Amino acid sequence: DISKAKQNGAEYIIVYMHWGDENKPVNALQRQTAQKLADAGADLIIGSHPHVLQTTEYFRSTVDNKKVLCVYSLGNFISSMASEANKQTISLHIRLRRWQSGKIDLSFAEYKPYYSGTRFSVSPASSAQKAKISTIMGENLILCDKFRF
Repeated sequence: DISKAKQNGAEYIIVYMHWGDENKPVNALQRQTAQKLADAGADLIIGSHPHVLQTTEYFRSTVDNKKVLCVYSLGNFISSMASEANKQTISLHIRLRRWQSGKIDLSFAEYKPYYSGTRFSVSPASSAQKAKISTIMGENLILCDKFRF
């Protein structure tokens, strides 16, 4: 529970959700839940379960107007599922920054696209695969080939 984590001294809260419908885009319940998590004090929301990549979205907390990034689903990193959509995946890299005031925020978020091949293998996405993945991910994250850190 987010409020208990804050009471126990958590300075930045990343919520990891197991949600969504398998092999489907983001649904209304995911969006409603993400807004509730942002309102409850989550700083970053990351999800999994649908076995496909899902888009990203920012939410504004109705409590403190804080901007909260939600990455609905990272996809299948290693899988033997056969469909093209099940093979598109990413690794997510974030950097947090602590200000002199002590406040911590998300400095940037970036992803590297991968393709989960057959027999439980994964490799960097080809140019064509990257284009498909970037369309799904939207413009809220930075697509990168080399991580900054």
